[in-house]
Order: sequence, then structure tokens, then C-alpha cells
Amino acid sequence: MAITPVPTAVVPTAAPTALPESLVPPAVAPVTPVSNADESALQPDERELQEAIALLNVNVRAWSTHLKFEIDDEAGRVVVKVIDSQSGDVVRQLPSEEAIEMSRSLGRLQDLAFRAQA
Repeated sequence: MAITPVPTAVVPTAAPTALPESLVPPAVAPVTPVSNADESALQPDERELQEAIALLNVNVRAWSTHLKFEIDDEAGRVVVKVIDSQSGDVVRQLPSEEAIEMSRSLGRLQDLAFRAQA
């Protein structure tokens, strides 16, 4: 049995390096655009939002214990806090406490305006 060499085009000078498995992002299904969709149908319900927040907190804990995700019920916003792991103090909060308070106040003002119209 004779072995014949296979012709090669270009021989790379260095072997390609593969990313470590931990750095390779998972495969993502393609997103199909939704046209003329009802806005409320695109919003997650309260249970889905709570599950997503819990999952974020679990995943962040794996590589950083400095982030905490919460939902401000009155303002209806997701709040991200950067926490000092030594002291437990909040180092940074997004959105800021002032912005959340402004959102709460605007919500109360809209509620009062709606009641005044009724």
C-alpha cells in the first residue's frame, strides 16, 4: 500500500490558539423580529422578572460577590448595587437613589393627576 502526500496550500507559521472553554460564549438562538406586537406582550411578568433577577444574582456570585440585583417595587425599576465585600457597604448604585426617588415621585404625581381627572 503506497502512501501519497497530500498537497498543502499555505502552512501557518504558528498554531492557532483556542480560547479556554470558560471564555467561549454559549450559542445563542437567532432572534426573530416581532412586528406590530403589543408592548405588554414583550414585557416579562412579575414571576419571570423575579426568576431572572435570582438567576443573575446566582451567576454573579460565581465570579464576583460585589454585585446585587434588586427590584424597587414602588419605582418599578431594576436596581444594581456594587457592594464592598469586606464591609457590606453600598459603593455604587445604578440608578442612583436620587433617580429612584424622582421616579417614585413622578409615579405618585401621575397617580394624583389620574385621580383628579376621574
